[in-house]
Amino acid sequence: MIPKVINYCWFGGNPKPQVIQDCINSWKKFCPDYEIKQWDESNYDINKNSYTKAAYDSKQWAFLTDYVRLDILYQHGGIYMDTDVKLIKSLDLLIQKGPFMAFEQRGRVNTGVGFACEPGNLIVQENKRYYEEHSFNDNKGKFNPGICVKITTEILERHGLNYKEDATQTIGDFTVYSSDYFSPKKMGTNKVNLTSNTFGIHLYASSWYKGNSVVRNIKYRLIPLKEFIKYNILKRKLYE
Repeated sequence: MIPKVINYCWFGGNPKPQVIQDCINSWKKFCPDYEIKQWDESNYDINKNSYTKAAYDSKQWAFLTDYVRLDILYQHGGIYMDTDVKLIKSLDLLIQKGPFMAFEQRGRVNTGVGFACEPGNLIVQENKRYYEEHSFNDNKGKFNPGICVKITTEILERHGLNYKEDATQTIGDFTVYSSDYFSPKKMGTNKVNLTSNTFGIHLYASSWYKGNSVVRNIKYRLIPLKEFIKYNILKRKLYE
């Protein structure tokens, strides 16, 4: 069984904005019998490997979390959600059906919007190992990681995912749910298309982001996968 633990990461020690507090309160409201566990510098080894150390040292909390959430669920099992995901109903039904991830839109499976498994899941292990076995330094030696949705989606594609269809699919022991389950909100707008499938709403609060909000919105419009190279060029400019 998937443990009834909702995990989230909060590295850097900054105060949580109200929108983040509201999202966490929604977890408590709809999942009152779940443990909610924060992972930060006090209970996670940020020097665990070269990726986590580089991400932490460069204060790129979102990229650090991309790996940490995989590691946490591989070791302990449970549920992971980014802190800007607001629940609108209990997760009981989903975890009873087994491990899951979800599309945030066509071509993009995002482990941050809603992700659950038991300890030792092999697909999660494969995703985690990608970070452990690859170098993320550019030709100038600067830490320049790839975005998690590209990495995860490509791994799932090797296991049979049709990333061109934003539709619920079974991949190994995972169910990859369509975007309306956790991402009914379109990035860069206030448009929300709730369906009977919707369990949560990814608000795209991007509390980790320090750049221009207009540019932030643009990066989420660069799809499908063949467009990720454009995003990486944009990201380098943002962090230089």
